[in-house]
Amino acid sequence: MKYWLSTVLFLMVSINNAQNLIANPGFEKARISNRLSNFQNHTTDWTSPTSATPDLFGTDHKNVTTAPKNFCGFQPPRTGKKYAGIYAFGRNNYREYIQVRITDTLEKGKPYVLTYYVSLAENSNRAIKQLGVMLSDNSFLFPIQKQLTKHRLENHTIAYWIIPPVIDTLFYEDTKNWIPVRFQFTATGNEHYVTIGNFNPNRTTDSKETEKDVFDALAYYYIDDVSLYPLFPSPLPKEKKQIDTIPKATVTYALKKAYRLEKVQFAFNSTELTTEALNEISGVYAYLQAHPSLHIHIEGHTDKIGTDAYNQTLSEKRAAAVADAFIKLGLVKERISAIGFGASQPITENDTEAGRTQNRRVQFILSDASEKENSSQGNEQP
Repeated sequence: MKYWLSTVLFLMVSINNAQNLIANPGFEKARISNRLSNFQNHTTDWTSPTSATPDLFGTDHKNVTTAPKNFCGFQPPRTGKKYAGIYAFGRNNYREYIQVRITDTLEKGKPYVLTYYVSLAENSNRAIKQLGVMLSDNSFLFPIQKQLTKHRLENHTIAYWIIPPVIDTLFYEDTKNWIPVRFQFTATGNEHYVTIGNFNPNRTTDSKETEKDVFDALAYYYIDDVSLYPLFPSPLPKEKKQIDTIPKATVTYALKKAYRLEKVQFAFNSTELTTEALNEISGVYAYLQAHPSLHIHIEGHTDKIGTDAYNQTLSEKRAAAVADAFIKLGLVKERISAIGFGASQPITENDTEAGRTQNRRVQFILSDASEKENSSQGNEQP
C-alpha cells in the first residue's frame, strides 16, 4: 500500500528533549581519509540507493570535492565540516539520491516533521521545485541512474512520497544561502529509511533556467543537516487576546503572489501576535473561507541580529504563530503550510531599528489546492 502526501502545516517542533532520528545527519562521520570522497563507500550510515554517484564534500578534502570551493561552485557547510551533493535534474532523467536509516521505530499515528537544507550549486543552469523525500520499510539498491518511480518500487517496498507545495516562488534557486525543505507526515510505524532526491521525470519537473551558461540542463544541490523529529502542537498563549468579529471578505488576492501581513510586526526576539495582527489575520481567513479551494503558504522572516541558526528557528516560530492563529479561527491545517527563512531575505537594510522592524515580518502566498492536487496526481505516473 502506498500513500502520496503533500506538505502540510509545519507546526512548532519541541526538540528540547527530543533526539534527531536521522543517523549522521550532517555527514560528519565518514570512513575515509581526507583525500577521498566517494559517497557510497565512505559516508557512514548513508548510501546511494541507485548506481548513480552522489558526492561528499568537506573542508578537509584535498580534491574536487573540497569545501567551500569545489567542482560545482562555492558553498561553506551549513554546520560542521561536510555536506552531500546530488544531481536532482539531468539529461535523460539522470538522478542521484541519498538514503539513510531512521534510528528508532516511529510511533504509529504520531505526526513527525522531516527537514533538510539545500543550496543550489553555482554551476547549475536549472533550478527546480520538486525536491522530495521517500520513506520506506527497507533499504534498496537499483542498478539504474534515472528517477525512482512508483512502478520500479511497487514490488519492492512499502513507500510513500512527500512533495513540497507547488508554488512558483519556491523554486530552490538560492546559491548563497542554505534553504530548509520540510515535510510533515503521520507515521504508520513501518518507516525505517529516508531517501532524498527528485522523484519526478524531467517532463513533470518544474524547472527554470539560471544565468549559468553550460551545455547540459543540470540542477545540482548541496544538502546538509537532515533531521527527523516528532511533531507537537505549539503551546497555547498565556493570555488569549480578543479577536474582533471576523469581517466579510472585501479584498481580492492574486494567486502565487506574496502579500505582507502589515499589522504582523514582531518585537525583538518575540513571536507574540498583537490584537491588531490577529484582526488582520482574520480578514485573510474570511477570504479563505469564501474561497475553499485555496491553500495558504506562510513565510516568516527575521532581522540580522543573532546567529543564523537562532534566526532560522525564530522565523519558523513566527510563521507557526501565524499559522496557529488561522487554525484557531477555524481553518483546517491541511490548507496551510509554513516555512521560515531566518534573516536570509531582508527587504531593507538592518543597520537601523526601523529597518530591522521591517525585516521582522510574515508574508503569505495563496495557491489553488485543486491545481496542486491535479499536479500531484500527474506525478504518480511511472
